[in-house]
Order: sequence, then structure tokens, then C-alpha cells
Amino acid sequence: MKRLLLILILTLSFQSLAKADDISDFEIEGMSIGDSLLDFFSLSSIEDNLISDYNDNEYSRVNLKLKKFNDFEIVQFHIKTKDKKYIIQALSAGQFYDDINKCYSKMEIMDKEIQNISPSVERRDYGIEKHPADLNSTFKSIYYYFKSGDGFRLACFDWSKKMTKENNWKDHIKLSAFTNEITTWFEEKAYK
Repeated sequence: MKRLLLILILTLSFQSLAKADDISDFEIEGMSIGDSLLDFFSLSSIEDNLISDYNDNEYSRVNLKLKKFNDFEIVQFHIKTKDKKYIIQALSAGQFYDDINKCYSKMEIMDKEIQNISPSVERRDYGIEKHPADLNSTFKSIYYYFKSGDGFRLACFDWSKKMTKENNWKDHIKLSAFTNEITTWFEEKAYK
């Protein structure tokens, strides 16, 4: 079994990462892609927090907040909508901010750490883009890819006043692990 593990410690200072060779080494709060949500959460808590609002319904997301999380305020999972084993296909963790500039500062610190610790991953900085769910909202993202196409993303989301008012969405930083398969779905189907 591989021993290398990418762990994000997102206490208020967002301080350290450990090495990873591929996406299976990536772990947040003890959970990894390929694990079943049922190993960590009750079926009722998963189903009560299941959201299927993409234009394509192949995948759904589950947002959970628990007191026992050590380093994050919220964790989000993507699963195949019809999968009754609730296998994690993508996993994200986030921290909220009242000031988007604080998010950008944390992102800069984390990006430098990732580059120092994981020099073998391919880094792609996409800068600030409009969010497809609301063109008045933006996100700034940096992707890190393994040779397999799997990878992780570091992003800051700056939601418009409308999205904050209507959905109670707050500006936040998010670290996400994903497979190449779900990335293709997001790009080609999720918002089409």
C-alpha cells in the first residue's frame, strides 16, 4: 500500500502539505476518492444532503458539516447519482471568508507550499474567470495534474451579492481532488 499522502491542514493558517504520487494518495479528513461515503456518514445524512442540480444528472454532490471535522468548515463530495454504494468520485474541502482578498492571500501561501512539496505535478494557473452558474460571480483557480490526468485544484470563489442573497453562498477557498473522468464531465456536460 502506498504510504505517501497529501494532507491539507487548513487550520486558520493553512500551513502544510505532504507528498503524493497520484490521486489515490490524496486524503482530506481521512477520506479519499474511491472510498464509500457510507464508511463515514449515515445513509440518512447522505440522502438529506444530496443535491442534483446540474444540467446533466450523471453526478450529484453532497455537502456536509460536522463537528468532528478537524481542519475544514465544510466538505463536499461528488458521487455518481445512481450509485447506491456512494463511492466518492471527487472530494473538496473549504474555508469561508468575509473578504475575498483574505482568500487570495491564503491561496498564494498554499500554492507556494504545493509547488515546493509537489514539484512533479503539472501546474496550470487559470487566473480569474466568470463562474458558469452566475456570470457576475468569479473564481480564481490553479490546477495541479498528475500524469494520469487526475489531480487537484486550489480555488477562491467570489460570489456576487445576488448569489449570496439568493443562495446564502459565501466567498471561500476550496481544495478539491478529482479524477480525469469527472473533470471531463464538468467540462462537457455539467453546465451545458
